[in-house]
Amino acid sequence: MDARLEHYVDISGYAADILAATDATKATHLFKSLLARFGYDTFSCGEADIRDHRRSVFYVIDWPSEFATVYHASDLIAVCPIMRALAVFDTPYCWADMRDLCFQTKGSWRLMEAARAHGWEDGLVVPLPRGGARKGIISMMGRAGHMRAEDRPLVAALAMVYYERVRGMLTGAATLVSSAKLTTLEISCLRLIASGLPDASLAEKLSISLSQVHENMQNARIKLGAKTRAEAVAVVVSLGLVAA
Repeated sequence: MDARLEHYVDISGYAADILAATDATKATHLFKSLLARFGYDTFSCGEADIRDHRRSVFYVIDWPSEFATVYHASDLIAVCPIMRALAVFDTPYCWADMRDLCFQTKGSWRLMEAARAHGWEDGLVVPLPRGGARKGIISMMGRAGHMRAEDRPLVAALAMVYYERVRGMLTGAATLVSSAKLTTLEISCLRLIASGLPDASLAEKLSISLSQVHENMQNARIKLGAKTRAEAVAVVVSLGLVAA
């Protein structure tokens, strides 16, 4: 078999294995082992609203804990050049593409400095337009830079397979990370309201007062930038934070 064809068949095998994976942990292990072949050390996978980053969610975060802490505790998503570039790119882009468009903002240096501290100097981002302002995103980071031009579409295609697989398996999972920093109780309230429970039944099920139900729903609505509780519920369901 031609070496290039063998290379393509090998990568397609990863896609088949990811689709056959029975849990997100297995799918993630397979995806990460493939990325390592191209010099990428870590990645994240989620969905973002390019007009309002509060309405974003991370399905999988493979980053080291200290990097994740810096990113989330400092709300770097609001200044992240990778997220800002989502408004421009509908096809895979690398960090050099962002630099060419000057996607550097005040405060974004913190993100790049934190990345360089881990030895990450390059990245590949695969956006998945999902309608309106919503885009799925798989963001890879590492010491790459040597990926052949013909390999980028293959890796991007595999990233799309991985994204759809884990999104389906992780919908409503407690491990999802909301950029709005919704609390566990706020998400529980939203989940039960989405299931059709009235406030009184919700309060009884969660062993909290009716006023606490209203307080948590109000807090969730504000965090998500929603005008009504119905809109707040619709947002979390569409992001997969709450199963429909």
